[in-house]
Amino acid sequence: MMHSPFSHSLGKTARFMLVPVLLPLLCMLAGTSLAGCAGRSSANVQVLIDEAFSLIYPETANLVLNEFSRPEAGGSRSTALLAYPLESGQMDARLGTASRDTGAIVIASPAAAGYAAQKAGSFKTSGIALFAAPPEGPAPGWKLLSWKSRDTFRDLGKLAALWANMQAARGTFRGVSIVFARGPGRTAEDLAECIEAFRQALAVKERTVDEVLSVFDIDAMGIPGDRAEQVQNAMRQAQSRSPGLLVLAAGSRRAFDAACEWKDTLLAADLRGLGIKIDAQKLYAAIGENPKAILAALRIAVRTGLEHLDDSVLSVAPELVLSRDAKTLLYSRPSTQ
Repeated sequence: MMHSPFSHSLGKTARFMLVPVLLPLLCMLAGTSLAGCAGRSSANVQVLIDEAFSLIYPETANLVLNEFSRPEAGGSRSTALLAYPLESGQMDARLGTASRDTGAIVIASPAAAGYAAQKAGSFKTSGIALFAAPPEGPAPGWKLLSWKSRDTFRDLGKLAALWANMQAARGTFRGVSIVFARGPGRTAEDLAECIEAFRQALAVKERTVDEVLSVFDIDAMGIPGDRAEQVQNAMRQAQSRSPGLLVLAAGSRRAFDAACEWKDTLLAADLRGLGIKIDAQKLYAAIGENPKAILAALRIAVRTGLEHLDDSVLSVAPELVLSRDAKTLLYSRPSTQ
């Protein structure tokens, strides 16, 4: 059984009884949470996370609220989640407060960041949008925290090829299918990296790559209907191939739940944005949010200030979680087996 990527817990921050002049230096040396450092609390943090975001990214939402809504972290505002759809009165009040606070930084879900962009002419705020920028682009003074997923998808593609090699060597060959839809942390470049890694690692002499690997790139297939219908269509096509391993990265909880019911098919899935109560028992591999890395990036951003921040700080690698068999295959076996 593989442990879920959503099972991490945030350690408690140590507290020190120190002379104020020495506190910032000792905090740095001790590696404690930025919430405990004197230089950290000068910037007020306003957290704007809505109920919908908290349902699909529960651990990230909880960690951000817990970290930046405490008084000692500078987050003296209400910790209550914003109602969804967003209520203009509540949003205007929060943005108005943030715009009056010198040095205030807003950390916002995509919906809240989109509202801030629409109100940029009324409220001058600086902030960080989590995972997705508004369609019209971030408001002036805002930055985007995003995933850099290319290395993770490269490892996933290599793992899928090594699995196919192993099956062929055992004489029990079955193919691999990828169902992919673009979204936060999933780009066309990520898919291309995954496919290329598969091609490089595949060593099944009796078959071509196209015979081993079936790719269902939903955004390039021209499937009619809305996104849910497109994903269902691609899933039906993938299931008709009876793959031994399915790589599912479509941002659809319904597709994930359906794939868990496929018989005799291992599942490697991107779990980001799929919400709570993920059953990881059948998963061969998984891509998770990596909320601890997200929190670390936000701490640095708040401490540094957005005007001086290198954008690369807010580019976070997701977490690749492997079952015992997948970990052994990826890290212990040569790719040319």
